[in-house]
Amino acid sequence: MLGIDIIKVSRIEDLKAHDQFYRKVFTENEIAYIYKMNQSNQSIAGLLAAKEAVSKVFKTGIGKQLAFHDIEILHQERIPYLNIKKERIAELMAGSDYVNIAISISHEKEYAVAVAMAEKD
Repeated sequence: MLGIDIIKVSRIEDLKAHDQFYRKVFTENEIAYIYKMNQSNQSIAGLLAAKEAVSKVFKTGIGKQLAFHDIEILHQERIPYLNIKKERIAELMAGSDYVNIAISISHEKEYAVAVAMAEKD
C-alpha cells in the first residue's frame, strides 16, 4: 500500500496566519520540532504532506475516520518516522498483512512531497 502527497510551500504561510493551525494539525511533539526548525515553511509543509500521505495508505484521507492527531511524525537524527500510538490507526491496520508504515519526506523551495508505504512483516 502506498500513499503520496505534495504541498505547495507557499500555502503554509497563509495557514500559519490562522491562530489554531498548529494545534489543529500537529501534536505537541510535532510543534516542538517545528519550533526547533525555526518554523520553516518547508518543514511544516513536509510534516503536513506526510500526514496526508499516511491517510492515503489507509484510503481514508483526513476526516472522520482518521484525524490529523491520529498521525504523528517524529524524527530521529532528522530521519522521519511514524509514531503509531492511536487506537484508530491500529484498528485500520487490524486484519492486514501490513505491520509497519515507512515514510519519506522531501522539500525544496516551492514544494514538499511525502511518501508513505505500508510494509509487510
